[in-house]
Amino acid sequence: MTNASQSAREIPEGFELRTYKMRKSRVTASQAAALEKYSHDYLVGDGDSMVDIRDLTQCSTVVVEIGFGMGEATLALAESQRDVGVLAVDVHTPGIGRLLHEIAEHGLTNVRVFEGNGVALLENRIPDGHLDGLRLFFPDPWPKARHHKRRFVTTEHMNLVALKVRAGGFFHFATDWQDYADQAFEVLSTHPRWTLLPPAQGVAFAQPNERPRTRFEQRGIDAGRQITDLVAVRKTL
Repeated sequence: MTNASQSAREIPEGFELRTYKMRKSRVTASQAAALEKYSHDYLVGDGDSMVDIRDLTQCSTVVVEIGFGMGEATLALAESQRDVGVLAVDVHTPGIGRLLHEIAEHGLTNVRVFEGNGVALLENRIPDGHLDGLRLFFPDPWPKARHHKRRFVTTEHMNLVALKVRAGGFFHFATDWQDYADQAFEVLSTHPRWTLLPPAQGVAFAQPNERPRTRFEQRGIDAGRQITDLVAVRKTL
């Protein structure tokens, strides 16, 4: 497997290595209405200022969720964990519109949404040590070997996540692609700043057996693919 340093050398200077695919989908009338009506209340705007999730949500415990799709898991977890502030990140406008609608419909005050690149958000706008955890559920698997360097779970990206998550905080990853699960296991089990927990074990509000099922997970199940959850804890160094 190509390591992070080799991948970095292969990337031309100034080139943005995306960990996601841009998806063009039609925005429904209700999603468009939610974007217009609720963006001011729940959407974190562009800019270069730091994002204080505790201040935005008035929660002492905060997490980032990257790639929430249509927001099913985000919504279910936010409802069951109203004392946990969530910054949900995605580039899919229909999903953002739907989640904004659901946040308002359910009266949730502990969720904010960011439209954009999750890696860039972490790099530029989340303070070091600010997060209690980061969730990554069923991200783009980039199945072709030549695209594996675009996957989120690499040594380089886990270095970045370790900067943003406090000691004792968690990283929770779920996928239905076995080779991505194998890659993530290798990265997390050998990373000097993360301790990979035994299967089915979670920490605090990162319990694999309590993770809501999403439509992306169901597609994987329907296709006969195995679901893997990995939870790692940020070490104290």
